[in-house]
Parts: sequence; structure tokens; C-alpha cells
Amino acid sequence: MKISQNQNIKPPGCGTGGSGLDIFSPCIIFPVLWIPCVAIGLRIISIEQAPWNPMLWICCIGALFFYLAGIFAADVYTAGIKKTARVKAAIQGQWNKDKFLLIMTLWLGAAVACMAYEFKYMVGGIPLLNRNWEIARLYSPEGYLSRLIHLFGYSFMLHAIAAQVFIYSRPRLFAPGNLPFWAMLGADLFCAALWGSRHTLFIPLASGVIAFHYLHKRLRPSHLILLGAAAALFIGAVGYIRKTSHFEESDVDYREVLEELGYSARYPVLDQVHNTLAINFETFRQITETFPRFEPYRYGRQTFFAFYSLLPGKQESLGEIQNRIWNTDFYGNLTATYMGVPYADLGFIGLAVFTFLFAFFIRHLYLRMNRFPTIFNIMIYSYFCYHLILMPYDNTIAKLNLIFDLLILSLLNLLARQSGASPINTKGGQMS
Repeated sequence: MKISQNQNIKPPGCGTGGSGLDIFSPCIIFPVLWIPCVAIGLRIISIEQAPWNPMLWICCIGALFFYLAGIFAADVYTAGIKKTARVKAAIQGQWNKDKFLLIMTLWLGAAVACMAYEFKYMVGGIPLLNRNWEIARLYSPEGYLSRLIHLFGYSFMLHAIAAQVFIYSRPRLFAPGNLPFWAMLGADLFCAALWGSRHTLFIPLASGVIAFHYLHKRLRPSHLILLGAAAALFIGAVGYIRKTSHFEESDVDYREVLEELGYSARYPVLDQVHNTLAINFETFRQITETFPRFEPYRYGRQTFFAFYSLLPGKQESLGEIQNRIWNTDFYGNLTATYMGVPYADLGFIGLAVFTFLFAFFIRHLYLRMNRFPTIFNIMIYSYFCYHLILMPYDNTIAKLNLIFDLLILSLLNLLARQSGASPINTKGGQMS
């Protein structure tokens, strides 16, 4: 693939182009996920759920409206920029393999060392092998040094994303030169499994699939359906195993718990899928009835909690506020889709503004990736696209690791890139 300054590059349409439907376009992936998840949340099965109030309906419909409005605004904004100003004859689209291998090796060593230290001195053992697995996996560090150790120890997920992006950018996936990176990827996934949590495996795998789509081979809508079904079964299976082990400590059969919640318990994995998704909308319903009636709006403190949490003293997260107000005493964080955080800050206005700005931002990343298909741009979009995929479940944009991850990825690109390299030869996506 060659790009010249005289080439007329047209921004892709809303997920379509000459090469067909782009399933990971922001225009496609969010509505395709949001609408079914809302439908699942709407179906009242469990006694833990309650009928939706009018505000919940307004927020769910308004979220899709303001998301599409943000997409449209990004297209209008991009169309007004002179295309010749964004086209370069030489794009630094490759990383120096030797430098990249050295950086990745040192990075993985530091991450494993921090994780081992955290397991021994902070968590109290490997979460997957811990009797209190359900609690240990949700360990939350206190103090600046402990947080830094946790961030480095958790960075194997980011390391796995970088390794996959590099592998998929190579002409042959299983060339001998790629074997060290495959080995590192295996180590990353092993570390993810030790935490015994779904998201530690889901994040690198989802981002990797997106990178594969744009760098190696375009995936079709049928692939997206299969991947979605596999992800749902994975979520349900891990959730069921985790809950089973948790209740077995009290000699309680989790199937009986499901029946008491209103499920038939004939298909426990599918029941767990519904419970995992639907309970987030139920939690959000309770948030709409809590703010500002019983708790004042937070006015940005939850959306920017990544920065606010660094201030001296104890700063309450949204989960801690919920525990205090609802008297739930839950050891984790009752997620409320992505809507919970901006709604707690400023109600429906906060939700509308947040949704619009994020849609504008990720559409801009997508268009920039198509104009400048460098490894770094594809990696950044793959990283943020998984945040987009998780929006029906949680708001991961407001977490501290986002800032840390962007710093690490920017530093990686700065140290590993190869000056004067030609653009990468992408086989998937719309990079042609």
C-alpha cells in the first residue's frame, strides 16, 4: 500500500465502503450491541429486577440518539478539513523489530514481577487459587505506590494488545521471527487467567480481534455473530463457575439460587448471561432514583474519577456511594452500564454530553486510522474500540488505568518506531 500527497483519500462512510461492511466501525458496533443489550435488560425475569421507570427509557433511547449525533458531528468536522493537509508521503507505519522485542521483554518482566509482588504481599495469594476467589479478584489497592504496582502488574493486558498488533502487521503470522511474540502473548493470557476475572481475558482478546480485522483479514458480519455468541457464552460460563464456587463455601447450590431469583435453572450459563447484562440496567434504574433525590449530583467527579481519585484523602467511587446509600455492603462495584457514571454527575444532561463527546472522539479516531494506517493508530483504535464494546456493561473510560495505558502506548510507539518506514500493508479493514 502506497500513499502519496496527490492521492484523494475519502473518509469511509458509516461502516461501509468499496470492500464491504466494516463491522467494527463506530457506526455499526455500538448500535448492534446496544439494542440487544437493552432488550435483554428490559426483560424482567429475576426478582432482583423491577419495571423500568420513564427516565430509564429516556436514557436508553437518548443514549443511542446522542451517540449517532456525535458520529454525524465527527463526519461533518472531518469533511471540513483539507485532506491534503492530512496526507503524508512517508508514514512511520512500522516498528523496529529488534527494539520492539527488547522493550516488550523488559515490559513483560516488570509486569510479572509487580504482579507476583502484588499476589504475595497485597492480595494474599493468586486469586484463581484463592478460597475467596470472588473477593480476591476485585482487590483494590490503596496509596500511590500500591496503585502504581497494581497498574504495572495489570499491564499484561496492554502488553498482549501490543504483541498482537505487531504480529498481525507482519506478512506471515507464524514466521520464526514472530515466535517470541507469540510466546509473550501466551504468557500474557496465562497472567490474565491467574486473576480469575472475565475482563482480564476479554480485554486483550477483543482488542486483538479488532487489530486482526484491520491488519490481517477482514471479518464479516457472520463472524461478528459467532464472536458475539462465543463472548456471551464465555461471560456466562465464567460467571457461573465463579458463582458456583462462591456459594459452595456455604453449602448452597447455585442452581437453587438461580431458581430463587426467578430463573428456571435449566440453562444456568444462559441464565447467568441474562443476569450479568440485565442487572446493570437494574442498577442504573436505582441510580436514576437516587440522584439527585437522595444524593446530590457529583458534577464531574465520577466522569473524571481517574484524576479525582489521586487527590489526598479518601475519594468515593460510584460503587462506594452506592454501597453507602443503598446499604448493600457489596465487595465489588455494582456496574450500571456506561450511563451510571455521567448520570451520577449531572443526570440526563451529563449522559447526553458524555455520549456525544465519546462518539465524536471514537469516530475521529476511526477516520484518522483510515487516513493514517500506522501500527500505532490501529492499536489506539483497537484499544478504544473495546471500551466501546463494554459500554452496555460498564464505563471503563472513567478508570485510572486509561491514563496509564495511553502513556505506556505512546512511550512504546516513541521508542520502537522506525523512522522513514513505508506505510504498513494492511490486508483487512478499509486501509487501502
